[in-house]
Amino acid sequence: MKTLGLFLGLMLLLVFLPEAYAQQMGLQEGDWVKYEFTIESDVTPIEDLLVENIKTSLSIPPTDCSIYEIEWIKVKVVDFEDDNPILEKSLACSGEEIMIGTDGANYGYYAPINVQEGYALKDGTLDPPTVSGFEQRMYGDKKVAVTKFYTETISSIVSGKYENYKTYYFENSSGFLLENSFQVISENHEVMEDIDLTVGYKAVEFGLPRENPLLSIDAHTSKSFYDYGESVGVSGKIRNYDHNVYSDIPLEFRVLDPTGKLAKMGQANPNEHGAFGFDFAARDMQFESSGGYTIELVFGFADAEIPMFLVQGAPDVEGGDRAPRILQLPDIDVFAETSDGRVMVNFDVSAADDVDEKIRPACKPESGFLFGMGETLVKCTVKDSAGNFANPMSFTVRVYPPQTSIPDWVKNVAGFWCEDKIGDASFVEGIQYLIDSGIIIVPSTSESLGGTQEIPQWVKNNACWWSAGAISNLEFAYGIEYLVSQGIIRV
Repeated sequence: MKTLGLFLGLMLLLVFLPEAYAQQMGLQEGDWVKYEFTIESDVTPIEDLLVENIKTSLSIPPTDCSIYEIEWIKVKVVDFEDDNPILEKSLACSGEEIMIGTDGANYGYYAPINVQEGYALKDGTLDPPTVSGFEQRMYGDKKVAVTKFYTETISSIVSGKYENYKTYYFENSSGFLLENSFQVISENHEVMEDIDLTVGYKAVEFGLPRENPLLSIDAHTSKSFYDYGESVGVSGKIRNYDHNVYSDIPLEFRVLDPTGKLAKMGQANPNEHGAFGFDFAARDMQFESSGGYTIELVFGFADAEIPMFLVQGAPDVEGGDRAPRILQLPDIDVFAETSDGRVMVNFDVSAADDVDEKIRPACKPESGFLFGMGETLVKCTVKDSAGNFANPMSFTVRVYPPQTSIPDWVKNVAGFWCEDKIGDASFVEGIQYLIDSGIIIVPSTSESLGGTQEIPQWVKNNACWWSAGAISNLEFAYGIEYLVSQGIIRV
């Protein structure tokens, strides 16, 4: 078993080579994660030497606690030394919490953020784990954005074969480990029995105060349906996009025909605000079939689908009269003028038909309707004189609260906070004073709902970008209105 012990000791080792990752992650003192510990093996019971190797890899000191009695393991950032976090670890064994101690060199619990696919962790092995994708995974009752690292090593020698698989999932905003899995398989070895062993952690609770907004994609085509040979335009925006994090990641798209076969694929690059647009020609044999097509969009771990209807040039009814076509309207964004949030929105929807010169769609709600705060879906349809119905067209009307008024000189206050010349409390006091003095006007709809008194990092990021002129007043106002909603600032 010595060979197995040495091999598993290398395989399970969580101690990464020292590197000042903390400055790349934003780990903070007080961050913590509690993991459940799992072990699966076809060797029952696991030999004593194997147990000791597992305990050593987890930095667990010798105790009377069996590896099967570990209920959870907790890791907490308690300090920093040379830009690297000092971790305090404890575990629960048979209902009792046991302090393991602190460790300043156990880097398997965190990784840099803002890394792209192919980035490799430095773990002292010849085949370090690399970024293999971005996902949204459930931990407890929370959906969390994570970066996945993966590696596999398969070694064949005369007397047998080893397979070693490592998978890590690190939380995106801090780089803290939320889940890992180590699997080793050995087959047909002359000096030991076959082994299939999997050891892993998975977060059940955690305290990571930074905001980790999930990405999502909003997109639409330039109109509802197209004729063969036309150019199809697609535009949209990636919500919660951070250009500093995602600038090197392209938006990927695929177009599927009515049978689900691939008709077109390509990429587009979002701008600094996450907006994107692209077009493609609906021609060639891939677009010969009429009917409903699907445009699939993927950006990192976010995805979306939008429909596209293709009408062939051949008439689809007797007499050569095709169904009418409603021209697509873009979404409408307006600001309410009063605190009740209701605003009249007018729009003009038109349609084209092969025979009828004038044909006007009917929409619900109709143009001139008093739209309330939030999003309202407008649906339009029309029928021509021959009784042919058009494919329904829809668009969204978004009504925002009254615009927040912010004088430009207030940027000085945000700039001081961004440069850490004033602290969080001073920034809040300054903004509170400006609101109380009527210099900044925040709509009364931003009513305090109560909540945490900590200011999320994204609010400070917004203040930095706004003070530098990188984002609009409205985008900065979202941060102020969030502070109001949490009771940190009073209106």
